Amino acid sequence: MYLVIGAEGPGIVLVADGRSRPVAHPKRKNVKHLDFGGVAPGALVEKLATGQPVTDEEVRAAIAARAVAE
Repeated sequence: MYLVIGAEGPGIVLVADGRSRPVAHPKRKNVKHLDFGGVAPGALVEKLATGQPVTDEEVRAAIAARAVAE
């Protein structure tokens, strides 16, 4: 499970999981190859939208919260 942390053009997003794929080195993915499973916590979405730095710990916590919710 990954978290979309940015966009790199039409149809391409940047994803990270905070472990094997840290925020500093996100993976480029084509949107059509993804299955979107929900929305990250509001505070994290706001940080990403305003361009504030996001930590790997925040990404891992958001993914863990989503995994528990399922």
